[in-house]
Amino acid sequence: SITNLDDGYSCSDGSTRSQKKIWGVLGAASSATSIQVANLLRLFRIPQVSFFSTSSELSNKQRFEYFLRTVPSDKSQALVMVEIVKQLNWSYVSIIYEESIYGIRAFNDLEELLEQSNICIAIKERLTKDSGIAANSSYDNIVRKLATKPNSKGVIVFGSDQEVAMLMQAVKRNNATGQYYWIGSDGWSARKVVFDGNEHQVEGTISVQPMASPVPGFDNYFLSLTPQNNRRNPWFVEYWEHTFKCKWPESDYTPYNLQYTRNCSGNERITAESNGYDVEMQLQFVSDAVLAFAYAIQSMQQELCPETIGVCSKMLKADGSVLLQHLKKIQFKGISSQFICFDLIPIFPSLFLSNESETEKSKFESKKEIVSNTLINFEINCLIRFLKSLDLSLKIS
Repeated sequence: SITNLDDGYSCSDGSTRSQKKIWGVLGAASSATSIQVANLLRLFRIPQVSFFSTSSELSNKQRFEYFLRTVPSDKSQALVMVEIVKQLNWSYVSIIYEESIYGIRAFNDLEELLEQSNICIAIKERLTKDSGIAANSSYDNIVRKLATKPNSKGVIVFGSDQEVAMLMQAVKRNNATGQYYWIGSDGWSARKVVFDGNEHQVEGTISVQPMASPVPGFDNYFLSLTPQNNRRNPWFVEYWEHTFKCKWPESDYTPYNLQYTRNCSGNERITAESNGYDVEMQLQFVSDAVLAFAYAIQSMQQELCPETIGVCSKMLKADGSVLLQHLKKIQFKGISSQFICFDLIPIFPSLFLSNESETEKSKFESKKEIVSNTLINFEINCLIRFLKSLDLSLKIS
């Protein structure tokens, strides 16, 4: 067990600290973090369930045997993106991808699939990860390179929201608005941070995302939270201070709240209207990950402790490999009524496409179409119907 790392340490009176056994780990969100965590956890046979790490590298069960996830891999998105390119009769396409495990592995998948379909890559460029405002020139250079291939209007962008937001700002600076058709990955498409200030640049984007549904009751729960009733979350006060631009009276000074000149009253309330509260659709995958552990532990308890209520000695002696087997065999309906089975998630996704268009009130709405409930039964007719409904001014076969 990972809790045995400090077994050699004891207190001054000779006693040893009590330890709780770690049954499993939830997370991480980013693929890069999950890979590092998975490399450690496999040494201690501790199962890990991620809710948003989509890199296809994590599908390698020889390296990541204790890693599971409630989202499909990026290979699924790449397959749909290539099918979009084929249906639009594009003979070549440009690819911009993030300089991270998420982006690089996705680019490798796209490159392989495009080659199999005899589609050329016009321009391929990396988005510098976490580059900061000082690197505006690198984003400008990417847009200028796109301009060197005037006949290639289709661009696949595999990246995260912050980096793609900076790319769209570069599109604006270089007067390239409306010159390209963007196909976006789940890491940035439909994200507010990308849209704000870049409305005209992202208009018309075709997004490929895992299908997600709202978690019932979550909005009411979150909007009712305050620092007084949510003390278990050590970061909630920071969120409160940032949201209401005030300093919580009991909090320590940090580089972030030093700028706030007034104290929070405690009477502030989070609302969708005044605070821009925008729930992440991916919350479903988080709830599914939590439920997966709950069902697996229940299954493990019923097998090892059939005559006992609660945890028995057999269960306490079991290691993570036992829990992993139960995680792999459970099947259940998540909170949002989607079916969860870890043997199938890496193979097929539920995917939907959306097309972002600006309304008269300068707000964006998405036209959505579910194109796949299983990769084995890819709904090509749904994809064609969706593409034909868009005003792309391009021929669709």
